[in-house]
Amino acid sequence: MELQKYADAHSHIQDFENVDQIVKESVESGINHIICNSTTFDFLPPSLLNLYPFIIPCIGLHPWYINKEQNIEYEKMENILKLDERIQVGEIGLDFIKAKEKEDQKRQCEVFITQLQLAIKYNRSMSIHCVRASGEMLKIFKKQLKGQNYNASIIMHSYGCPKEITGSLDKLYPNFYYSLCLNMKMEQLNNIDKNKLLFETDAPYQYNPKIVESNDQKSHPKFLIKLIQDCATYLNEPLLPQIVYNNFRRALKL
Repeated sequence: MELQKYADAHSHIQDFENVDQIVKESVESGINHIICNSTTFDFLPPSLLNLYPFIIPCIGLHPWYINKEQNIEYEKMENILKLDERIQVGEIGLDFIKAKEKEDQKRQCEVFITQLQLAIKYNRSMSIHCVRASGEMLKIFKKQLKGQNYNASIIMHSYGCPKEITGSLDKLYPNFYYSLCLNMKMEQLNNIDKNKLLFETDAPYQYNPKIVESNDQKSHPKFLIKLIQDCATYLNEPLLPQIVYNNFRRALKL
């Protein structure tokens, strides 16, 4: 009987000191794919692709690292996207806890829109960060996706928006997926179509000892398995691991 396969929809495994060991442990535990997100354009996805073909690298500027006076070299991001069609876009988005002033929020929106347009141009999947900005993000998606020849997935990372936003996103575009993290609340499962559901560890971040305890207090891709099993129990859906893995393959066109 073939062992169940798993896919981590969001991580930053390049931030581990011992990446080789983390990858080895992940594979041995049953993790078959890992999306690895960048936070700046200094990240070099091709190096990951060459070392670990099952890792899906992303390039993007995280909203936490946007400086309002910074001259952002979008051509650097575009050149990386041109290198290999397996390179996706992320982590991009809006964080209005980080940006409290209107001027800073406007700057975040400008940077997000430019990166979103590059994802649309090259038809790449996106990993989206959205904190206290769901209304503004919905407006941006409505405007930017309209009339576009775009059919890649948009993965809402560490998703926690109200069900009304989920409904609006689903009506707007068919390829939204909702990725739940180690710190999720089980009630969130009631508001998301199982066929749009993904799971992530955000490793090495978002450690949650209630899921799995770790001496170094860091998250790990292998913790994903316990998270999905707990969610399957909550939903009384023993097929959830396979449903979610199929969702991932569909979302990333694997």
